[in-house]
Amino acid sequence: MRPLPKTSTPRLPKTSPHPLPHTAPPLFDREPFIVTWNIPDLVCNRYNISLDTSPYRGVATPAKVPGQFLSLFYTDRLGLYPHVDLPSRQQFYGGIPQRGNLRASLAKARADINYYIPSKY
Repeated sequence: MRPLPKTSTPRLPKTSPHPLPHTAPPLFDREPFIVTWNIPDLVCNRYNISLDTSPYRGVATPAKVPGQFLSLFYTDRLGLYPHVDLPSRQQFYGGIPQRGNLRASLAKARADINYYIPSKY
């Protein structure tokens, strides 16, 4: 029986030469992450279908509802987002950023942000 060859195990440094980056504390005490409801539930409401969203810490909808817990900005809700619809090949707002109207886009973005995230002041 032959002895097994000796292998050296790499030595790990006792402390990392670079400290871990600073991270923000959780938004809510003793909750390291948040489960959020984000679904277009207006159709359910229209048909009187009630949904229990109490297990979710944050409740939001992609519909136009200002002042909610979470606001998601889609292509039609933050400025004039230049893009191309591939199936139809139709260009919107110049198709690419270089062809877009930056001044008009920023004006609409400001209005969109003010609408979806109104200032409390």
